Amino acid sequence: MARSHKFDILLRQPVEKMGDRGAVVRVARGFARNFLFPRRLAFAATDENRRRVEGEHKRRLVQEAERRESLQGLKARVEDLNSISLEVRASEEGKLYGSVTARMVAENLQAKGYGVEEAMVVLPEGLKEIGTYDVPLNLGGGVDSSIRVWVVRERE
Repeated sequence: MARSHKFDILLRQPVEKMGDRGAVVRVARGFARNFLFPRRLAFAATDENRRRVEGEHKRRLVQEAERRESLQGLKARVEDLNSISLEVRASEEGKLYGSVTARMVAENLQAKGYGVEEAMVVLPEGLKEIGTYDVPLNLGGGVDSSIRVWVVRERE
């Protein structure tokens, strides 16, 4: 009796054009052995592995809920702060020598103890004039906020 070239596997995570997490898919043995298993994308479809994938999924959901809760806390703290002030060199007309960047906003917030990274600051182009700006923050996990940034002339 010839061995079947197909093999049932259980996906650990979504795989494009194959299925979502927990799906049982029939694939070539070589594809499973040489691609899916080494990359930890799938297991052999056994009852024990089904329980394992369900457990991983539950742990991932708990971690995601904890992360979202942490981000909601950060959002509340940032909104309580309300605004920050950045002193920069500027001309008499209010034009900056350079510009205020996302990195500058993030560093200012980090110096105050807020865990805001540069990638979270939505500032497509730098701020180039003295003034007040509402800068959006994308904290991740669908949690958005904003911070008012006061760009003021540096004292001489």
